[in-house]
Amino acid sequence: IASANTPEGIAFYLDQAARCHYITANSAAITMCRSALEWLLEDQGFAERMLGPKLAALDKAIAQGTAPNWANEIEPEYLRVIKDLGNAAAHTNSGDLAKQEALDARLYREVELTFLELLEVIYERPARRAKRLLDLQKAAGKT
Repeated sequence: IASANTPEGIAFYLDQAARCHYITANSAAITMCRSALEWLLEDQGFAERMLGPKLAALDKAIAQGTAPNWANEIEPEYLRVIKDLGNAAAHTNSGDLAKQEALDARLYREVELTFLELLEVIYERPARRAKRLLDLQKAAGKT
């Protein structure tokens, strides 16, 4: 599901997620999506060591008005839920397999749609706008 302007690390984990989903290893797919989210936040300047602190730093940046523009378009709760789903997929949950069973194809599709929106808002839309502006500037003889 990686888009043309998706950074390599994020694209790698999204590809791994898709491969896992293809063989119906949906808990593994969700774990890969969690890793893709961690890469995405790091790419966006959140360098904390783990995903939980990265999300806390995003919340703080939102509260301070210093968050990236995309944070105003995408509810951070989506990101926290992906983290929580990934944690449930990666941990034993004290032997509670019900959490693993909930990670089905429908849920994977919802996570996939969330990533498609993230990639569109964070990478694709700004790239299209920058190209359009450059094209307009060239036409106006400004470059």
